[in-house]
Amino acid sequence: MVSIKFSLIAVCLAAATTNAQLASWITNETSIAYTKMYANIQPSGTVSGCVIASPSKSNPDYYYHWVRDAAMTMKVVVDQYNTTRAGDSTLVSMLKNFVTFSRTGQTEYTRCGCLGEPKFHVDGTSYTGDWGRPQNDGPAIRATALIKFAYSYIAQTGDVAYVKSKLYDSALPTYSVIKADLEYVAHNWQSTCFDLWEEVTGLHFFTLMVQRRALIEGAAFANYLGDTGAGTSYLQQAASILTSLNTFWDSSNGLIQTSLSSSSSKTSGLDTAQILGVLHGYANDGQFSPNNDKLLATTYLLKQRFQNLYPINYNNPTYATAIGRYPEDVYNGVGTSQGNPWILCTAAFAELYYKAAITYNQDGKIYVTSNNLNFLKQFYSSATSGAIYSSGSTEFTTIINGLNAGGDAFLNTIKWHANTDGSLGEEWDRTRGYNTGAADLTWSYASFITASLARAGTPAF
Repeated sequence: MVSIKFSLIAVCLAAATTNAQLASWITNETSIAYTKMYANIQPSGTVSGCVIASPSKSNPDYYYHWVRDAAMTMKVVVDQYNTTRAGDSTLVSMLKNFVTFSRTGQTEYTRCGCLGEPKFHVDGTSYTGDWGRPQNDGPAIRATALIKFAYSYIAQTGDVAYVKSKLYDSALPTYSVIKADLEYVAHNWQSTCFDLWEEVTGLHFFTLMVQRRALIEGAAFANYLGDTGAGTSYLQQAASILTSLNTFWDSSNGLIQTSLSSSSSKTSGLDTAQILGVLHGYANDGQFSPNNDKLLATTYLLKQRFQNLYPINYNNPTYATAIGRYPEDVYNGVGTSQGNPWILCTAAFAELYYKAAITYNQDGKIYVTSNNLNFLKQFYSSATSGAIYSSGSTEFTTIINGLNAGGDAFLNTIKWHANTDGSLGEEWDRTRGYNTGAADLTWSYASFITASLARAGTPAF
């Protein structure tokens, strides 16, 4: 089977996928991703509101509800409820079940004794075995998703009573999901915790980004419901988080570090978590936006490292670099040996490229700095530090077109390595390119969908 695939590589590399072919595949794959993602939300045998990370029960066993993964997934559900499936009673039921499941989890006994418990059994009870805990990103992402749901639900139904009862009750102690999550974030963001890969303790760029966004949006929502004291407090904490985030810039190496105050094997300081932190944590306020020059500097270095790390990336002119979690990764999807490219990480690069193009178009200018110079020279080789390219100029148009084509190249990578039925796993074997690790990873589908939406110019929130 391996020899057959390698014999086909030369043929595939000889003829690049046309834009029309790729666009058709993306449309079809997006439909498959929605279907597969929804199949992992409260499937048969699980309690209502449960979102399994994967149907895989062995090698590896991902048959659990991870708070972070579930929140990422429900953001996609909320996006549909807010756009193409507004008022859909099935989605309303699904989201309300998720609210109930989440509140039960908030009140369950957990080994960490806090809302930072990372995963739950599919019956809603907490996992009490050894694990990396606490993980403080999940409550923040969940708050962001449910705040958006609350706004949409009120707008579509006028049912403020449900929102004030189940989602945000303004009480202390609280009996509602969003309020509990926001209070936890506001009081614990300075505490060290495990990162999104569940491996390293410390302060993490990704975690702080999603926490800051949750508090900014939580402040607006608290004020909307008349809880102005909380709104003021949340904004104060968000401002302090921004101060902390600015300390992650490593000027000597030209990158945003992934973690501080940690004993990590990530000697490079590079991690796709920085990209994911902006995709899920940008608060639309100009701070660490998708076109932030320091983020783009980090993105460039990541891409270069992965290009030279995985054999499947060598000499591939028809598609882009397959992206992993971080260069020092040793998790192979089942055990430890050598790390592999991840589907959700590759999709994240595509989404970032599309969103950088969108943000530049909104700004109307591209500022070239010493930080983003190498990144931008990928699309316009004559770019010079200090230059400003305005919308409508040849330079501006060339870079925007390059970003969009670059995003397409990452999705083309997913196309090449996807299973023939369109299913997406967790990883690709770094040498052979086949799917490995957990099958039908829910987060892979959610990340592909959000990349596709960004490509269409209608990015999910």
